[in-house]
Amino acid sequence: MVPAHIAVAAGLSGIGGWLTGGGMILCGLAAWGAPSQRYVVGVVGVLLAVTSLVVSNLGGLFVGMLAGIIGGSMTLAWGPKRKPVRP
Repeated sequence: MVPAHIAVAAGLSGIGGWLTGGGMILCGLAAWGAPSQRYVVGVVGVLLAVTSLVVSNLGGLFVGMLAGIIGGSMTLAWGPKRKPVRP
């Protein structure tokens, strides 16, 4: 993990990893705290994960990017349990 003063000294390329990673963490917390907003949060999470490919050294060697895409996709697919319909 890179200390904050080194990331700030690196400029935009150093800050990009912090912003995309922090944004994905916030998206996860927002989906947990406000499930009614899961579509917006899921789309933003997937977009941040894809953006991390360019911004933060190949998306954390593809592991972080893939985890973000899978997590955002699961957030989009997540929903309340449906009651069974009786015939």
